[in-house]
Formats: sequence, C-alpha cells, structure tokens
Amino acid sequence: MQKQHKHKLQGISGWLILVAFDVVVAPCWFVVYILSFYSEFFTEGYWTLLTHADSEYYTEGFAVSIVVLLAIGCFRIAAGLYAIYLFFHKKSVFPTLYIAILISIVVLNLGEVWFVQHFLNTDAGLNWLYGSVGSVLIWGLYLTRSKRVQHTFTEPCGRSHMAFWICSLFIVLYSGFSGYFYGINNEQAAQVTALKHTLSEIAGEINRVAPDMLDDEIRFDSVQANDLTLEYRYSLIEYEKKYMDVNKFSSIMIPRIIREDCLNKNIVVLMEQGAVLSHTYFDLNGERLAGVEVDREKCLAARLSRTPM
Repeated sequence: MQKQHKHKLQGISGWLILVAFDVVVAPCWFVVYILSFYSEFFTEGYWTLLTHADSEYYTEGFAVSIVVLLAIGCFRIAAGLYAIYLFFHKKSVFPTLYIAILISIVVLNLGEVWFVQHFLNTDAGLNWLYGSVGSVLIWGLYLTRSKRVQHTFTEPCGRSHMAFWICSLFIVLYSGFSGYFYGINNEQAAQVTALKHTLSEIAGEINRVAPDMLDDEIRFDSVQANDLTLEYRYSLIEYEKKYMDVNKFSSIMIPRIIREDCLNKNIVVLMEQGAVLSHTYFDLNGERLAGVEVDREKCLAARLSRTPM
C-alpha cells in the first residue's frame, strides 16, 4: 500500500506540470526579453553616449549597471537551459537549481527597478518584482516540501553539474565583456543617436518660438524631427491648388529654400553630420503643392553648378 502511494506521487503530474511549462517556456521568453530590453542600448549608440566621460550625455554608473544586469540575465538563460535537462532527466539537484533561478529573477528584477528609477526616472517593473517574489515563496515551498518532488527527482547529477557552472561562468563573463566592448566601438551609432536628439530639441524650440505667419500669405504649420530629417510644413492660406501654376511656384520657391538653407552656417553643420531638411508647402485646403529635401549633397551640387546664393 505504501509502495502504491509512493508510486502515485512519482512522475511529472499534478503541480509539476506547471513547473514543466515554466521550465520549457521561460528560457525562450527570457532570450526575447534580453534582446528587446538591452539591444537598443548597444545598437543605437546610447552606450557610447552614456558611458564616455567626454560625452555631454555621460551618466556615471550606467556602464557597470548594464553589464551586471546583462550578466545576471545571461546566467538566467544558461541556468534555464540546464534546468530543462535536469527536469526531464529527473536529477536530484533540479529543485535546488530551480529555486536558485527564481531567486536570480528576483535579483534581476530588483536591479532593473533600481535601474529604471535611477537612470530613466520611472517606476516601471514593480509588478514584475512583486510577481517574482511571489514565485519564490510559492514554488520554493512547493519544491522543498512536496512528496511528489522528493520521489520524482532522485537521479544523481554526476559531472554534468560541474560542467554547467563552468559554462555558466564563461557565458556570463563573455556576455558582459562582449557587450561592453561592442558598445564602446559603436561610435557611429552614438553620433547618429546624438544627432537625432539634437534635431528633436531643435524642432521643439522652433515650434515654441516660431511666428504663426512668415508673411501675409505663408503660414508656418510645424516642424517635426523624423529620424535624421527636420520636416517643415507651410500653408498658403489664400491660394487653392487648382487655381495656381504649381510648376511656376516650385521653380521660384525651391531654389530660394536651397539657397537659404545652404547659406545658414548652423544648418550646414547639421547637414555635415547627416541631417536633412525637408520643406513642404500646402494650399489652403491642405493639398500638397511642392516640396524639397535639402542635404549636404544638394548644397555641394548647388555650389558646383554656381547657383547664386
């Protein structure tokens, strides 16, 4: 009778099915999470902007925080993959490792809450932190007290356990240092990101101080920063497209716009960094009349063709 009862409490059944689901799905989800949360800091150049001491956006402690959080996250992925092996081979060390994984998630969430509050000035992540603490309490008690767990995970671990810790240490160190050095060397992306911020600030300032009317006929609508382009919009408040000679209007306005932009030293500096200025005119009904994009090449072509400026 006792043997039958013990046999019923063996195997992946009952609450262990939920553990099995988490063991299989969590590493995949965590890979996606790591890529989505951390990749932008490196690929978009924020790393160089925020970690170089000579940058105007330098933030003390940012580099260390990212590397530590990334290392913990990579440990979570490595441990999660190893946990899959331990779980389905019913190794005795699985409950201990799984609890360690849950604790690492609490540490990671705690670090990320501190990170976003300290560097991003938001309270995001608190729900994840509370949830991870709850998971440790619930599943920790289950894995340490459940008879099914005790009767299921009975196989000895052998040398694979030591190999896991060695591989995990290597993965953590490699991920941290590779991310660190990749971010340092990604200066071009940092310059692009800095230019985007500059254009966004310029657009905001122009919208704040620019007059509504440039003259009696042309209204300034807005300017928006879209990637590396400043997009200016104007409206001719007394003209309708069907009554206008659009070609003549374009032949007058476009050379004038190019001339004014290419003579503005501040604009030329932005264009040398890769910025583009887009000017679009609309009639009183909002129908597009004409437009032009002015960049470094267009200014150079204007000079070479000796276009009067």
